[in-house]
Amino acid sequence: MPKKKPAAESPEISARIHEETLAELRAAIAIKSDERTRLVLRTCRARLREGTFEQRSELVHVLLPLARHTSAIVRQGVADLCEAFPEGEYDETHQLLLIDRDAYVRAAAEAAGHRRAQRHRGRARIDGRHPELVENLAQFEKEYGKRARRMVERAVQRGVEMFVQKLHEDMRKIYEPMISVHREMLCAVALPSPDIARLTAQIKEQIVRVDELYAIVDRACERATRTKPSFVDESVATGIES
Repeated sequence: MPKKKPAAESPEISARIHEETLAELRAAIAIKSDERTRLVLRTCRARLREGTFEQRSELVHVLLPLARHTSAIVRQGVADLCEAFPEGEYDETHQLLLIDRDAYVRAAAEAAGHRRAQRHRGRARIDGRHPELVENLAQFEKEYGKRARRMVERAVQRGVEMFVQKLHEDMRKIYEPMISVHREMLCAVALPSPDIARLTAQIKEQIVRVDELYAIVDRACERATRTKPSFVDESVATGIES
């Protein structure tokens, strides 16, 4: 379990960091320093992800005109972080950057679109199938912050991927021999005088393999079934060994 957010992440400190970032961005724009603006844009990405709604809205209002900046490195900086924009502002800005005259800007915008789509797909899977998990994640975010929530979401996603990969591997070991036998049986049936005894034995063998497939699925379901905490006083070693 990660530690709670330190004092540096308190609302007061967060507001001060936001104001400093916004002031640095406006100063860089005012003196027309493209390199300095690009450096501040890297800081803006974190503020867009971690700031409050009001802070993000204020920052996006300053960032939006930079998508039409004369400097390609500034536009690329906006493309790198536009994935964190609110829906309406994101759509307009992202479409503009995707057709930018600079190839690096277009590539950055395309990568940002992929990251945003991947994040939305992951959350849609969680939101649509696991309402209790969504509630737990929201509580986790409230207590430990957005960064901790993203770490947990990634861990959940990797756990699901590993579970499915293991299930696929176990089923493939049985499925591939079944296909081989199916082809052999089709060839045997096409013969003028098929070996009925052999075909019968192969059918029985296939039935056994189908039962094995169902057994694998049943075991997977058992592993996926959540167990209710019993709060029994047990040693950690016993839980690990089981």
